[in-house]
Amino acid sequence: MAAEHKGETLSLLRDDGRLAGAALACGVIAFPLWLLSFAWVPFAVAGREVGPFRYVILLGEAGALLAAISAIGLGLAARRGANAGTAQHRRASWGLVAGAVALLLVVGPNVPAILGA
Repeated sequence: MAAEHKGETLSLLRDDGRLAGAALACGVIAFPLWLLSFAWVPFAVAGREVGPFRYVILLGEAGALLAAISAIGLGLAARRGANAGTAQHRRASWGLVAGAVALLLVVGPNVPAILGA
């Protein structure tokens, strides 16, 4: 019974495009959150410690990761449920691409920092 209900819910989301819209929204939201992870730069330029603002930076980076991964997952699911060439399919594709780019922007600069440390 629960599996039937879950399938019905997903099919309803796919039919009216909410899943594709959510994918795009998550992909777009990931970018400002990613920018928050660079909030330490003004402190470094001024030669000051980040202090308690460190938590805002960590939340921004974690939020960007979560939003990007969500955009990728929702985009893949929405693309499977939409017909090629439709507005829903394009919206889901843009959400998928935005999520992938945001994920690369968040993870990319951290890899050399982790490997170099």
